[in-house]
Amino acid sequence: MLLALGGVILLAISVNLVELVCSLGLPVIFTQVLALSDLSVRQHYAYILLYIFFFMIDDMVVFILALLTMQTKFFSTKYSRYSSLIGGIIMILVGLFLIFKPSWLMFG
Repeated sequence: MLLALGGVILLAISVNLVELVCSLGLPVIFTQVLALSDLSVRQHYAYILLYIFFFMIDDMVVFILALLTMQTKFFSTKYSRYSSLIGGIIMILVGLFLIFKPSWLMFG
């Protein structure tokens, strides 16, 4: 269990480092290059979708690994039930905040 926890921590750190680079400068540079290129609207959005696909690959890998981990014997159905309940409540609260008080979720 400790080895799995250490692996999850290392994976989370590496994914966040990759996403940090992707979130800071690459989207700005990529959209600027697209704006300066003589592309049709269809090509422009196709390149943006391609960028998003490659940006999301690491998230998909983490999601699949999390699903596989949840199927192991380390996690009981009781844990799964409670984590789903808590996640659902958080999602409902965030949705309500976005509808009624979006300023509470904004920084600055």
